[in-house]
Amino acid sequence: MPRDDPDDPYRRFVRQVMGAAAELERGMIAARLRTGRRRKRERGGYTGGPTVPFGQRVEGEGKDAHLVADPHHASTVAKIVELRGARLTLAAIADRLNAERLPSPQGSRWHATSVKRVLLRAEPREP
Repeated sequence: MPRDDPDDPYRRFVRQVMGAAAELERGMIAARLRTGRRRKRERGGYTGGPTVPFGQRVEGEGKDAHLVADPHHASTVAKIVELRGARLTLAAIADRLNAERLPSPQGSRWHATSVKRVLLRAEPREP
């Protein structure tokens, strides 16, 4: 096979078309994965991730994996939602949880950001 000549317009065109085709295929694969994960989440399935949301745990494996409420942390999540409903700030909620010595997701102290994450995951979302 002849050596690739960057000055040859035909070879440059073929290289660009092959690159565009590869980019299209990568995009199609990514779109299929996103759609599949979204559908699984909508059906209550667990699509993976670095951490399981606080107050939930994974049941099942592989295609059958789904998130369920973790009874050990359900009362803490309910308390956070209740305190937020009472118009407390995120920092005030964290202070209250720390005063009651309730375990945080990392097992250390509560912070406003960790309270916010729990609230975002506890609120029902629009699809």
